Formats: sequence, C-alpha cells, structure tokens
Amino acid sequence: MAEGISAVFDAYGCSYTVAEVAITDWTEGIGDAVRNAFIADSTYNAVIAYYDNMCLYVVPALEELGMDLDEIVVGSFNGNVGLIDYVSNGSMDFDLGESIGWCACHAVDCMARYFAGQDVYNDSGFAMYFITTENVENYINPETGEASYAYDGVQEIYLTGYSELWSVDLTGVFDEIE
Repeated sequence: MAEGISAVFDAYGCSYTVAEVAITDWTEGIGDAVRNAFIADSTYNAVIAYYDNMCLYVVPALEELGMDLDEIVVGSFNGNVGLIDYVSNGSMDFDLGESIGWCACHAVDCMARYFAGQDVYNDSGFAMYFITTENVENYINPETGEASYAYDGVQEIYLTGYSELWSVDLTGVFDEIE
C-alpha cells in the first residue's frame, strides 16, 4: 500500500513524509508522527493512514495542533464500522471501505484455484467503496441505522457471480457479518 501511495504522489510531484509506526506503538507513535510532520512542514494538507484505525490517533493529533479539519484531508482504508462517525462528522474526508464478504469470496476463489492447479490472480479481486460524507448513508443499514459490513455500499452484487462460478447458492451467507 505504501508503494502505491508513494508512486501516485511521486507521479504528481507531491511533497510527503512516510512515517512507519509499528502497531504496538500506534497509541503514542502515530500522534507523534503526525505532530512532527505538521510542525516540520506547515504546508502539508493531508494525512493518509494505511488503515482506518490509525485515524483514532491521527484526528486527535491534528486537533491538538489546532488544525482546521476542513482544511486538512484525512483519509484511510478499510471501512471500519467504528470509524464511520468520523466520516459522518467530517473528521475524516474518506474511508476506502472493502466488502468483507467479497474479500472472503475472493480469498476462497484464490485458494480453490491454487489447489486445483489453476492460475491465481494476484490482485485484490474485490470491490472497494469510497465512503465520504456525501454517500456515508449507503454504508448504513437502513433497518438498524448503524454502519455495517453486511450493508457495505455494494450490498451483495458479488454473490450472483460467485454463485454461478461455483454452482452454489450463497444467499444469506454473509448476513451475520458485522
């Protein structure tokens, strides 16, 4: 992920800093990295966290610095239902959410292809949903009013294809994923 982000920033001539923080150090390390980067270069206008749980430390660090979150782009990957409030209230500008069910089907498909001696496709193979304040309601289950991986913006459109490919009925398989 870091290589992909860096490649895009390099292609557009963006100035950026990459801070690697071990998961065991996230509590203090992410906030320190954000504060240090913005103090060292006040022209920065965005924070892209590899995983959205990192934003639990990014957003408070920016707030501590007195940064206007309307002026700083904050984004991440994963679509963690616990952070959808950050998108809803504008603390995060976007979260690239994955469809857990689609990801699971892709993983099973890759394993089955490998065991069958077929080519395994070395790409993500599943859809992502770009969650913003404008479409966050699509990530909300209309029956419960809560964010849910089961109601993930792409709903179950992938099930038809995998059902046909594997000749099995996948209806309801991922109903309990939260």
